[in-house]
Formats: sequence, C-alpha cells, structure tokens
Amino acid sequence: MSLFSKAEAERVAVVVGEVEQRTAGEIVVAEVPSSDDYGEVRLFAAVVLGLLAAAGTHVGWPALPVGAVLAIQFAAGVVAWFVSGLRPVLRAMLPRGRAELAVSRAAELAFLEYGLFATRDRTGVLIFLSELEHRVVILGDKGIHERLQNPGWSELVTSLVASIKQRRTTDGVCTVITKLGEVLARDAPVRPDDTNELPNYVRGPSERA
Repeated sequence: MSLFSKAEAERVAVVVGEVEQRTAGEIVVAEVPSSDDYGEVRLFAAVVLGLLAAAGTHVGWPALPVGAVLAIQFAAGVVAWFVSGLRPVLRAMLPRGRAELAVSRAAELAFLEYGLFATRDRTGVLIFLSELEHRVVILGDKGIHERLQNPGWSELVTSLVASIKQRRTTDGVCTVITKLGEVLARDAPVRPDDTNELPNYVRGPSERA
C-alpha cells in the first residue's frame, strides 16, 4: 500500500528537484506501509479475547466440557489475531507511545539507509511517512537542524499529519518541501559547485508502482 500514486510521487520528486536548485540541502521523502508489525499488540488482543470468550462460555454454559471451552477460547483467539491485523483495527488498538517509538526508530534507520548523514554540507533532510500510524517524522542532519530548531520541525510535522488525515498527502508533502526550501535557500544557499548528491524520487512502495 502506498500513500502516493505514481503520478503523485513524480510530482513530489519534481518539487524536491526545484527546491534543491536553490539550496545546498538534500531532501529525501520516504514512505512505509507501517513501521512495525506490532506482533505483541496483536498477540495480547488474541489472548485477552480468548480468555474472555472462555470465561463467558463457562458462565453461560457451565456444563460444557472443558475441551469445548478450550476450543472456543482458541477459535476466539485466532479470530482476534486476524481481525487485529486489519489496518483500521490495528491503528485503533495501538498505544500512542508504542506507535511513536516504532515510527521514530524506522525513520532513524531510513536516515542511515538512504545516506542522508553523508552529504557534503551535512544538510540532508528526511521526510518520513508511516501510513498505518498516520505519523510523520522529519529528521535533519546537523547542518540544517541547527538552523530550523525544534519548533520549526514540529510545525512542519503537524501540518503534514493534518494533510494526511484529510487525504491530501501529496499537497501536504509538497507544501512542507517548499517551506523547507525557503529556510534552506536562506541559510544554506546553493553553491557554484553544488551537485545533486541524493536522488529525488520518493522511497518506498510508490517507487515500485
């Protein structure tokens, strides 16, 4: 599952390219369907529902053989496991802290994977979107983070999350890229010998569409 169609991903890449013509910054947009499989969350749901089903069965039909009660418990657990794997259900079940931790870790790994730490002027910026969790992380290397500071990152993240929830992901990403470009053009302007150090295409499912 992708947040972008092929045409939308191409539009984002064009905006990245336009911004990078005015700045030494290197912007990468990456998306993932989810930042974790959350197996322990689903297992907990399966165990709890199985126990509740067994307890309810025993209370309602006390004469039922133990084997039958255990079979009902197992069946309820299996159903809960599969139902909790449905994206809307899993999203609703996820503890906020657990989701935020998973997305943060996934973003940090992506920052390393896509080489954002290795740009000449340390001005790499990652815009990381995790579809299941409806969460966004924006990470800047040392050269840009010092300029934008934490309030700036928070404003951009809040704006982009709102766009995702409104199903305006592409518009939101392009707006954030443009705003980043304004900061970068002012504080990290393009240099005469600047080159495009990182490809502009969107990383993730859309690049394989």
